[in-house]
Amino acid sequence: MSTSPRPIDARTLADMLADGEELALLDLREELTFSDGHLLHARSCPLSRIELRVAQLVPRRSARVVLCDGGEGLNERGAAVLARVGYDNLFRLDGGEKEWASGCLLAFSGVYVPSKGFGSSVEHEAHTTN
Repeated sequence: MSTSPRPIDARTLADMLADGEELALLDLREELTFSDGHLLHARSCPLSRIELRVAQLVPRRSARVVLCDGGEGLNERGAAVLARVGYDNLFRLDGGEKEWASGCLLAFSGVYVPSKGFGSSVEHEAHTTN
Protein backbone atom coordinates (compact mmCIF):
# COMPACT_ATOMS: atom_id res chain seq x y z
CA MET A 1 0.00 0.00 0.00
CA SER A 2 1.39 3.41 -0.97
CA THR A 3 1.58 5.96 1.81
CA SER A 4 2.01 8.85 -0.59
CA PRO A 5 -1.15 10.96 -0.82
CA ARG A 6 -2.34 11.91 -4.30
CA PRO A 7 -1.68 15.62 -4.98
CA ILE A 8 -4.61 17.89 -5.83
CA ASP A 9 -4.80 21.61 -6.51
CA ALA A 10 -7.12 24.14 -4.86
CA ARG A 11 -9.69 24.04 -7.69
CA THR A 12 -9.91 20.23 -7.50
CA LEU A 13 -10.44 20.46 -3.74
CA ALA A 14 -13.19 23.04 -4.26
CA ASP A 15 -14.87 20.61 -6.67
CA MET A 16 -14.52 17.77 -4.16
CA LEU A 17 -16.10 19.89 -1.43
CA ALA A 18 -19.10 20.54 -3.68
CA ASP A 19 -19.61 17.04 -5.11
CA GLY A 20 -21.70 15.68 -2.23
CA GLU A 21 -19.41 12.71 -1.63
CA GLU A 22 -17.94 11.91 1.76
CA LEU A 23 -14.80 13.93 2.42
CA ALA A 24 -12.66 14.72 5.43
CA LEU A 25 -10.40 17.78 5.22
CA LEU A 26 -7.70 17.63 7.89
CA ASP A 27 -5.30 20.47 8.61
CA LEU A 28 -2.15 18.98 10.11
CA ARG A 29 -0.68 22.19 11.51
CA GLU A 30 -0.69 22.89 15.23
CA GLU A 31 -3.87 24.49 16.57
CA LEU A 32 -2.45 27.99 17.06
CA THR A 33 -1.18 28.09 13.48
CA PHE A 34 -4.49 26.61 12.28
CA SER A 35 -6.41 29.39 14.04
CA ASP A 36 -4.39 32.04 12.17
CA GLY A 37 -5.89 30.92 8.85
CA HIS A 38 -7.47 27.79 7.44
CA LEU A 39 -10.00 26.46 4.96
CA LEU A 40 -13.62 26.74 6.13
CA HIS A 41 -14.38 23.02 6.24
CA ALA A 42 -10.98 21.93 7.56
CA ARG A 43 -10.72 20.28 10.93
CA SER A 44 -7.67 20.81 13.06
CA CYS A 45 -5.83 17.51 13.43
CA PRO A 46 -2.25 18.37 14.35
CA LEU A 47 0.33 15.89 13.14
CA SER A 48 1.58 15.63 16.73
CA ARG A 49 -1.80 14.16 17.77
CA ILE A 50 -3.08 12.59 14.55
CA GLU A 51 -3.10 9.01 15.84
CA LEU A 52 -5.14 10.07 18.87
CA ARG A 53 -7.73 12.11 16.98
CA VAL A 54 -8.21 10.71 13.49
CA ALA A 55 -10.57 7.83 14.37
CA GLN A 56 -12.93 10.29 16.05
CA LEU A 57 -12.75 12.78 13.18
CA VAL A 58 -12.84 10.21 10.35
CA PRO A 59 -14.44 6.98 11.57
CA ARG A 60 -14.78 5.45 8.08
CA ARG A 61 -11.32 4.45 6.89
CA SER A 62 -12.48 4.32 3.26
CA ALA A 63 -13.53 8.01 3.26
CA ARG A 64 -11.67 10.46 1.06
CA VAL A 65 -9.21 12.29 3.27
CA VAL A 66 -7.55 15.49 2.07
CA LEU A 67 -4.55 16.59 4.09
CA CYS A 68 -3.65 20.24 4.30
CA ASP A 69 -0.73 22.09 5.82
CA GLY A 70 0.94 25.44 5.33
CA GLY A 71 3.29 24.09 2.68
CA GLU A 72 5.82 22.86 5.23
CA GLY A 73 5.66 19.17 4.31
CA LEU A 74 3.44 17.75 7.05
CA ASN A 75 1.18 15.97 4.56
CA GLU A 76 3.57 13.17 3.63
CA ARG A 77 4.28 12.34 7.28
CA GLY A 78 0.58 12.49 8.13
CA ALA A 79 -0.28 10.23 5.20
CA ALA A 80 2.25 7.64 6.39
CA VAL A 81 0.60 7.57 9.82
CA LEU A 82 -2.89 7.34 8.34
CA ALA A 83 -1.90 4.55 5.95
CA ARG A 84 -0.38 2.63 8.83
CA VAL A 85 -3.74 2.70 10.68
CA GLY A 86 -5.76 1.72 7.61
CA TYR A 87 -6.74 4.88 5.70
CA ASP A 88 -6.12 4.42 1.99
CA ASN A 89 -8.02 7.13 0.10
CA LEU A 90 -5.57 9.95 0.79
CA PHE A 91 -5.01 13.25 -1.00
CA ARG A 92 -2.88 16.29 -0.23
CA LEU A 93 -3.54 19.90 -1.13
CA ASP A 94 -0.47 21.03 -3.08
CA GLY A 95 0.85 24.19 -1.46
CA GLY A 96 -1.51 23.83 1.48
CA GLU A 97 -3.57 26.66 2.89
CA LYS A 98 -1.38 29.23 1.13
CA GLU A 99 -2.24 27.73 -2.28
CA TRP A 100 -5.94 27.81 -1.39
CA ALA A 101 -5.80 31.48 -0.38
CA SER A 102 -3.64 32.50 -3.37
CA GLY A 103 -6.25 30.96 -5.67
CA CYS A 104 -8.71 33.60 -4.41
CA LEU A 105 -10.54 30.98 -2.37
CA LEU A 106 -11.63 31.99 1.12
CA ALA A 107 -9.58 31.19 4.19
CA PHE A 108 -10.77 31.87 7.72
CA SER A 109 -9.10 32.65 11.01
CA GLY A 110 -10.10 31.68 14.52
CA VAL A 111 -11.94 28.67 15.81
CA TYR A 112 -15.63 27.78 15.65
CA VAL A 113 -15.58 29.25 12.15
CA PRO A 114 -18.94 27.89 10.90
CA SER A 115 -20.79 29.62 13.74
CA LYS A 116 -18.78 32.80 13.17
CA GLY A 117 -19.62 32.62 9.46
CA PHE A 118 -23.31 32.17 10.22
CA GLY A 119 -23.26 35.15 12.58
CA SER A 120 -21.52 37.32 9.99
CA SER A 121 -24.05 36.29 7.36
CA VAL A 122 -26.98 37.18 9.63
CA GLU A 123 -25.34 40.49 10.53
CA HIS A 124 -24.88 41.33 6.85
CA GLU A 125 -28.37 40.28 5.74
CA ALA A 126 -30.26 41.73 8.71
CA HIS A 127 -28.07 44.85 9.00
CA THR A 128 -27.55 44.26 12.71
CA THR A 129 -24.83 46.01 14.66
CA ASN A 130 -22.62 44.93 17.55
